[in-house]
Amino acid sequence: MTAPEPDSKITILLIKNNPILLTRFENMLKKEGFGVDSSVTLSDALEKIRNHHYDVIITNTTFYGVEREDVVPLIKVFNPTIPILVFSLKKNIHSLIKAANLGADDFFVNPTELTTRLKLLLSKKKRIAEQHAQLSI
Repeated sequence: MTAPEPDSKITILLIKNNPILLTRFENMLKKEGFGVDSSVTLSDALEKIRNHHYDVIITNTTFYGVEREDVVPLIKVFNPTIPILVFSLKKNIHSLIKAANLGADDFFVNPTELTTRLKLLLSKKKRIAEQHAQLSI
């Protein structure tokens, strides 16, 4: 199985409250050819989700003033079908599993996994879209 090649049509919203990691992730994604918007606050991210189309959202599990389990459902209010990739440096598997139970599609704990996990998620999204298209024929 090969992941689809990134192109200018694939846009990602990267939500990270750590500016250093935000820049690192943003550079990694742009180097792979993805279009990237970024936000350091959840409120700014939610505003962007309201006003723009994104193919994938990448976020961490915690934001100041927001419980971990509330991040994914807040995003899903604006776009219930958007794939969400969750990141946590803390390797707190419990919070990552909770995020998955609330609608996150995948997670990673090592920054070097970012592009691999993203490509796998996009490949899955493409396969599902193709299956839906075949069913509607």
